[in-house]
Amino acid sequence: MTSPATLFVTACSAGLLAIGIWHLVSGAATERLFAKAANVRIAGAGLLLLSLPCLLWRGWYFWSLAVLLGASGGLRLFAAERNIRLQKGLYSRRVHGSIMSSAGVAMWLIYVTLAPRL
Repeated sequence: MTSPATLFVTACSAGLLAIGIWHLVSGAATERLFAKAANVRIAGAGLLLLSLPCLLWRGWYFWSLAVLLGASGGLRLFAAERNIRLQKGLYSRRVHGSIMSSAGVAMWLIYVTLAPRL
């Protein structure tokens, strides 16, 4: 039977990979959607909610995931305009999509590789 933690990591990894690919395939639509602070705040709230289950499971993997999701979500929720300016100034949506897709794959690979030791 698959553990809740494994299901959570699988869903988060698949979601991150899918959203990253969406950024790559539909960069212009993504740019329009996330140019609005309200949409960025919704994404931030979602990331903050995703960080909460990580606090239930022990170990550096889940605590690190909680910090990363919480920090990313907090920035988006509480400083949406700054987040929009920061991302536009640093890199394109295509680069952001590549980072997100890579992170989704890495999240899963690290978990699968280290799950027996977590």
